[in-house]
Amino acid sequence: MRINIPFPAILIEALTAPDLDQPLKILGEAGSNVTHIDLAAATKCGVAVTYTPGANANGVAEFTLTQIFCLLRSVCEYNRLSHEGIWSKYLVPSGEEVSGKTLGLIGFGPIAQALSVKAQALGMKVIVYTRTPDKTLTGVEFVPDLATLLQKANIVSLHLPLTSATKGLIGEKEIALMQPGSYLINTSRGGIVDEVALAKELQKLDSRLAGVAFDVFEFEEEGRFRTPLQHCKNALLTPHVAGTTNTALTNAAVQLVKNMRAILEKC
Repeated sequence: MRINIPFPAILIEALTAPDLDQPLKILGEAGSNVTHIDLAAATKCGVAVTYTPGANANGVAEFTLTQIFCLLRSVCEYNRLSHEGIWSKYLVPSGEEVSGKTLGLIGFGPIAQALSVKAQALGMKVIVYTRTPDKTLTGVEFVPDLATLLQKANIVSLHLPLTSATKGLIGEKEIALMQPGSYLINTSRGGIVDEVALAKELQKLDSRLAGVAFDVFEFEEEGRFRTPLQHCKNALLTPHVAGTTNTALTNAAVQLVKNMRAILEKC
């Protein structure tokens, strides 16, 4: 699967019932998130669970850079005005260059690591807050806590799973720590940022944030998608497509098949 179909205990137990000719053996997720699967139930019922972390790392890293460029150079606003027949060269405030900016990464898995390499190549300074810093890596600065990162970064990018520890990680208090004129990017998971608190901040005349770009939301999918960020002019919103490239989809499919084959060969 790759659309996060829920697999609760009751479903897993039904699919592994002893009277079935072909009970479920493996659950494969073509992605980096398995929170929709009851892992305890899968283990109890003898179902192997495999997934493909890192298969879309480059795609998401590139998309995050795209978001940053669009925000700093007002690309979407120029495009909108041009389609309305307005020559907006002097109507939109001058943009910013990424070179010399400090990019703060919260979490440092495969996506954040790929992004850090690309950002440094563009002349950005990269700082990282993670629970497991790898001090042997060169080129990035690991900071001791979240507050330090929020205070030092011009652009903050989230790269975390949604867990009980990360839900609501960025709220009113954390936003207040960010530099005036800074940007917040979320291509990780909805629910990590308090979208209500963020929308309130963006709607202030003296908001600390110059803009945000969100590809993930607490309420997603057609028919249930909603976010208070829809009413914020300086919010760039996309429908969870950061990792959706032809290359990333192929990588995930191939990696998943290899994982499942390796599991079956051990059975």
